Amino acid sequence: MSKQPGDSVLDDSPRASTSRTCRTALEADVRILKVSNLVYGCWQQAAARYDLNPSQVQILKALQAQDNVPMSRFPQVCPCTKSNVTAVIDSLEDKRLVERQRDETDRRVVRIRLTEQGKALAARLPSGAELFAASPTSHLSPEEREQLCALLEKMEA
Repeated sequence: MSKQPGDSVLDDSPRASTSRTCRTALEADVRILKVSNLVYGCWQQAAARYDLNPSQVQILKALQAQDNVPMSRFPQVCPCTKSNVTAVIDSLEDKRLVERQRDETDRRVVRIRLTEQGKALAARLPSGAELFAASPTSHLSPEEREQLCALLEKMEA
């Protein structure tokens, strides 16, 4: 069987870069990595305009929507793992944008709230949709984004 353009992830033929099908799990993984790098690069550039990183922006916007949140909720709303939420909160605390407070009814729970400086910055930040408008996912229709999210959730399970 002869080799066809686009059969390899290393293929540099014009058809390889525009092909809409993934023939192997490796090719799918490579495409996911490329898009992931593009998305994260957009997020980094957008957040850097405010001297923040993407995780810090997500946490500030989440706190703007609902302040005084248990720290355990942040891995669900920001692009960081449970293990590095503490480091992200530490960095926001160092910038005097958030503060930690023990829950009054359950001292084991640590709540995070915006400081006045944090509220002012969060108010200046554009919405997530505006801030990350250059993201590759912004070019997808709502239906395509729904499909993508469903597939990604399936992969995460």
